[in-house]
Amino acid sequence: MSCFLLLLLGQGLEPIETVKVGAPMVAYTLPDQHGEIHTFTAGTRWVLISFEKRTGSMVKRWLKKKGRDYLTDMDWIVEISTMPESIARKIALPKMRKLKRPVLIANQSSLRKVYLMRDKMLTVLQLNPQGMVEAIHYVADSKTLKNLVAGS
Repeated sequence: MSCFLLLLLGQGLEPIETVKVGAPMVAYTLPDQHGEIHTFTAGTRWVLISFEKRTGSMVKRWLKKKGRDYLTDMDWIVEISTMPESIARKIALPKMRKLKRPVLIANQSSLRKVYLMRDKMLTVLQLNPQGMVEAIHYVADSKTLKNLVAGS
């Protein structure tokens, strides 16, 4: 399976290098673990971006406890550009296919700059209903993630 990342520009928006608080969300169109295409839409309130296995596993465990219908206004993106293709194809993607909610797959290292990656941290973008970035959070553990999202 070939994974890709296509950053789309919203109507009338100028290209931006990185997400910024107070600015429109940098839109995306990505395949999920089953190959179904998902496009960012206004109304998405949370975007969780995992750049490494540890943060991906943390989100997976946290969401597994919550069920499929928890946070339906959330997208979870897993960026896999540093993962060897054979491991992605033979191990990671088959495991992701067992999950009941969509996991958006990105395979482009530029996402690390666009969405402000920090080592060993989950990037959590908090958006308003119109698709503007309200806050950028960096989360190291599931307790912090739970408290962050529960406070919304």
